[in-house]
Amino acid sequence: FLSDPFVVKFSTAIRQAVTSSRSSDRLQTSSLSGVKFAVKDNFDVAGFMTGNGSPAWARDNCKQASRHAPCIASLLALGAELHGKTHMDELAFSIAGEDSLYGTLENPAAPGRCVGGSSSG
Repeated sequence: FLSDPFVVKFSTAIRQAVTSSRSSDRLQTSSLSGVKFAVKDNFDVAGFMTGNGSPAWARDNCKQASRHAPCIASLLALGAELHGKTHMDELAFSIAGEDSLYGTLENPAAPGRCVGGSSSG
């Protein structure tokens, strides 16, 4: 999982953005400073694809987001730290945690079983 090219690219981009924000002193301390969060794959994150967990949707509609979804932009503006995107059921139609776009994650506590949950764990 950690060697997945998407994860590596996303982690590098986020690290660069955080470093840039801190070095320019634009990030002020707030109630969300330092709070880590992940984004479900049905929210846009600037510079990354939003696949909605669906191979068909991704094939026909998926393009790189030009800006953050408003809720993501708000969290970042308040100092929260974006650490990645989560997997999700196809078009959010289930809560089983089975992702047909990127693959279903295996439960580390119960090998052979999926992690479950609408964001795959």
